[in-house]
Amino acid sequence: MADQDDTPRRKRRRLNPADTGPYVLKPVLENIPLEIEGGSSDVRITSVEYWNNNLYIGTSASEILHYVCLPPDSEDDVAEPTYILASRLQPSIHPTSPPPPESKGVQQILLLPGPGKACILCDGLVTFYSLPELSPAYEPNKIPNCRWIGGIDANQDLNAAGGQVMTAALANKIMLVRVGDDLRRVGKNMEFPDCRKSVRRDTIACVADSHSYALLEVEHQQKIPLFHISSLDETEQSPIGKIEDLPARTSPLPSRSSSLAHRASSPGNQQGHERSTSLGNFVTNMTSGQNTPRPVSQDLTGLKTSDFTTGSRSPAAARSPERRNSPAASPTRGSQAEPQKQKPLPPPPPQPPQPKPQVLLKPHIVSPTPTEFLLTTGTKNNEAGVGMFVNVDGDVVRGTLNFAAYPESLVLDDPYQETNNSMESSQSLSEGYVIAAMTRSINDKAVKGLEIQRWDASPEESTTIKGWLDIPGAVDSQTVVGLRTTLSASEHSFSEVGNILQLVRLRRPGESPRSSDTVSETADPRTKTSVERVEKEKDLFEGQDTPTPREGLPPDWESKRNKDEAVFARRFGNYQSQTILWASNCIWRSVRNPLALQLEASLESAETDTEGLDIKVVLSVLGSVHNREARTESEFLSLNYIRQKASLLLFQNTLSQARNHMDVDDAHLRATETALIDGGLDPRVILLLIPLLQEEVLQSAQGLWVNRGVAFVAEEAMSTLEETSADLPISFYMMIRRYLTAWQGKEGFGSITEVDLVSESVDAALLHLLLHVDSRLPAGSSAVTSVRTKLHNVVDTWKGAFPRAVTLLEEYKRLFVLSRLYQSRKLAKDVLATWKRVCNGEVDAAGELNPPAAESRIRHYLPKRDDAALVEEYSIWLANRNPSLAISALTDSSSRVKLSPSYLIPLLKSQAPAAVQPYLEHLVFTQSLHKYADDLVGYYLDSVLSVLETDESARQSLSQSYSTYRALDTPKPTYVSFITENAPDSPWWQARLRLLQLLGGGSYAAGKNQDLQYSIDTVLQRLAPYSSYLVSESIILDARQGRHEEALRLLVHGLGDYDTAVRYCYFGGPAAAAASSTGGGASGTVDADSLPSFPTQKSLFSHLLREFLAIEEDKDEPDVSVSISDNTRLERTTHLLSTFSRYFDEEDVLTKIPESWAVGAMAGFWEKVLRRMEGERIESGIVKGLVATLNLRAQGEWVEGCEKRGGWVERDGTAFGHDGDDGDGVGGGMGVGDEMVVS
Repeated sequence: MADQDDTPRRKRRRLNPADTGPYVLKPVLENIPLEIEGGSSDVRITSVEYWNNNLYIGTSASEILHYVCLPPDSEDDVAEPTYILASRLQPSIHPTSPPPPESKGVQQILLLPGPGKACILCDGLVTFYSLPELSPAYEPNKIPNCRWIGGIDANQDLNAAGGQVMTAALANKIMLVRVGDDLRRVGKNMEFPDCRKSVRRDTIACVADSHSYALLEVEHQQKIPLFHISSLDETEQSPIGKIEDLPARTSPLPSRSSSLAHRASSPGNQQGHERSTSLGNFVTNMTSGQNTPRPVSQDLTGLKTSDFTTGSRSPAAARSPERRNSPAASPTRGSQAEPQKQKPLPPPPPQPPQPKPQVLLKPHIVSPTPTEFLLTTGTKNNEAGVGMFVNVDGDVVRGTLNFAAYPESLVLDDPYQETNNSMESSQSLSEGYVIAAMTRSINDKAVKGLEIQRWDASPEESTTIKGWLDIPGAVDSQTVVGLRTTLSASEHSFSEVGNILQLVRLRRPGESPRSSDTVSETADPRTKTSVERVEKEKDLFEGQDTPTPREGLPPDWESKRNKDEAVFARRFGNYQSQTILWASNCIWRSVRNPLALQLEASLESAETDTEGLDIKVVLSVLGSVHNREARTESEFLSLNYIRQKASLLLFQNTLSQARNHMDVDDAHLRATETALIDGGLDPRVILLLIPLLQEEVLQSAQGLWVNRGVAFVAEEAMSTLEETSADLPISFYMMIRRYLTAWQGKEGFGSITEVDLVSESVDAALLHLLLHVDSRLPAGSSAVTSVRTKLHNVVDTWKGAFPRAVTLLEEYKRLFVLSRLYQSRKLAKDVLATWKRVCNGEVDAAGELNPPAAESRIRHYLPKRDDAALVEEYSIWLANRNPSLAISALTDSSSRVKLSPSYLIPLLKSQAPAAVQPYLEHLVFTQSLHKYADDLVGYYLDSVLSVLETDESARQSLSQSYSTYRALDTPKPTYVSFITENAPDSPWWQARLRLLQLLGGGSYAAGKNQDLQYSIDTVLQRLAPYSSYLVSESIILDARQGRHEEALRLLVHGLGDYDTAVRYCYFGGPAAAAASSTGGGASGTVDADSLPSFPTQKSLFSHLLREFLAIEEDKDEPDVSVSISDNTRLERTTHLLSTFSRYFDEEDVLTKIPESWAVGAMAGFWEKVLRRMEGERIESGIVKGLVATLNLRAQGEWVEGCEKRGGWVERDGTAFGHDGDDGDGVGGGMGVGDEMVVS
């Protein structure tokens, strides 16, 4: 076997189409020498029995041939047993009168293993012999005038000691004989003429004569008549189903509890035979005439010479049933034939009409179960027959069996008799079959063969499919064919089963597949580090449990495994059979065809050299095994093999059509996909047949092992693969995608051989397939989304070979998917490196990631990392490319790595200067860390001053902004608001706006002295050369230093922002702009605590008046008289004085205003002043009146108090009241020197 497995090419064995049936014929003996020397050459086999390696053959020449079976060598799986002729025996001594033709020759061979005896019926004489050598037994050892023997209780073990009771059917009676140490009759003989067949279960025997069937209760000798054997038989019989006593009984039997007695006592039993089946109706419509009782036998005593004798038979006993219609026939048999009237005188001239010829069919009785009998009925031998099941109560049960022709012989091959193979018992698992030998017409030609069908099919099963076996050899329609179930089973070997089920190494042409421990050498050098790291981690966690793939193997390991696999598979081809068939001079065994060979033959019939594969046949085979549960190990392996091979054939056919650019419809693809998923074939076999995915197959050092039948198909398919690089249709690849996805769901199943290698191969193949399909799909295809979603899912949950996945993604330039693969393994450094490659210009082939998107992903990925060095490295790199994103990542509140400003600012200054300013802005404006304001102001000044130093247009732009602002009509926004809305997008302009925001941050609001955010001296020193261009900045800085006069001057004369100047005086600084924007100022609600003191405000307004009065000095013609509406100085001054008159001194105003101004121009101010003065005067008078009133009130209250209290005198510290009481009861008055006190 090993040598055959090592051959590079294996030839496929073609099975015979007939092998698709459930049975096959295995030859036992052929061309048996049956002729007796000097005798007739027309000798045939009449009976066969097999027991314990002994084969006994009875012939029509009244001879027994005894063969001994020598089993084959156990090492040879194809050799058949050898049969050696041990003896030839003539069991009967021919009487003077020859036996009738139907009794000539050896009719029956009955073996009783328990007592070790053989009963042989030959020429109507029963003789007894000892087993196995057939030496004579007993004296006398013969039963004459016997027509049939058998009837052994099928419920008993034939090997049981103590003897067996057999039935001997004599001419007119049935006799029970116990065969043991001696011959002994059991009970009384039963009157039942012409018995031709009997099968017994316990005390119930189903018997048949030439015309009908009946049930006998052998213990109490009762009978239930059943139906005719032939429906054309018009012989009268007792009513069907009615219990009656046999004629031998002369008195009623006592009541008993057997089934027959129970039926006799039940009033409704007559309805029990009505059946809804067609055959049941046929039975109930039979003739129900009742025969007259048979005469009681006169010889019912013990064994007599007439029963056991060594002499010849008596003439009366030798009468054959064919003679019962003759005038000389015994009258006691009238119940079994047409009545004939005996007349003393010659018959009259008119003759009565002759009776119709009788149609006699051979009865067949078998017992499939302990409570049922199967009986056959029909019309003629060449017409269809029917099998009916009858239970021990005489009821018709189950359905019926239909035979193409009436059987000549009938046997059962069922789970109660057959044992499948030598390794496992299937007595409760096998299917029951009935095998019938018959002659039927095929193509107008009479052919003998075996018809096989199930007898135990359940109602849920589909209509039984019959099988047909031709009898081999030159067998014509006249040849007598016999069937028998032997006592012992003989074992037969199907070497083909072992051949197709044996596991062999799958060999592929060309280079061997990629080994499981081979790392791709073509991997991108940039990914080499990550691949090595993943492999080391895998070795660390899995290396202790996983054997090394390249362990040293002995040189002859493959030969040894081939032998082991052959021995293992060979045992599933051993089947046993108890059914034997003979015809002419040949004997065969009817052996159940192994399931694997049945379905294998069906699959091979689907393969044709001209039309290719017949898909319908393959699908039919798959349908027959779909959802079929295996009941034995052999059936389990067979079903798996058939599913795998059928799915492989379908796939090979689909692949061939796809390669040849033939249209493959969706139904075909779906059928192939379903077959592959359900078949369970190792997916690596499928991958080897797809050129694109061949390199993804991983194998162990011992290679890939599959059933030989699968290897035949796979190797043939691989040998025909084209060398061209022609691609396959997308629809084909999508089918493979679904198949591989389904296999991914099986990862980890213990029933999968080499599950790790299979899983890694499937994962790699699926990834490769998705990458290839995605690269071929057009951009607008509806399948792109589905393919990419699946691709992302595969890499996100990747469990396969990591190096191979990296290599594939690099080959297809799918950098975004590669980054997802790294993320699934938590390789942060490789994730960032891949995105960095995209930012640096490498193109993602699918366009899923561009540089801006990659930068954004880096920004959101960095805060999630806890590796400080990695975060610092890529933050600095990102800061050089996109400072704002980098600062956003560094300052993310959810960041795991926190870099302090004190550490990060120097780092940014040294490695990413462009990111320093955004970082400082975040610190100052977002986190309110004002200690970094100096640095930020410095960066703003650098940005602004560097432009003003070198760019004249920038300076002009600033000057133009001032001119434009001064030209605006009042009321107008603040200058800061104006430039914020109208500033160009130039970076230096934006830097200036941030500078103004920083400088005017409100820390001096309401004149409070707060800590400055920056060094004013330093800023002023840098601003000094460009103070005329940076007026707003100078105003803020002057206010910071308390130089309010300079600040007001710049507001009035530099910007012309008069409203802001007014607010400056009222609020004590430039924070009035902020107050104005929030609803504060002179017209809004202001917190009094936030305002400066009144003297400070008065001083600021005084300075502002002076600046307003100096507005005209800026003009070239200061002496030109203008109207009030056109004179800005007059307008602003009068508005200031009239609005804030309370902050001005009238005398000071009179001294400052020009004498040329008309009094009416100051009417508003003077009106308010006078009103205020008048109000003050009136208020003063009111106050004086109120004070006088209060004084008068106080005086009145004093007088009132004095009057109420009265006066008293104090003398020496003692007070004397006005009533003269000195406190001791002695009255007295004021004397000289007394002091009067009034309170």
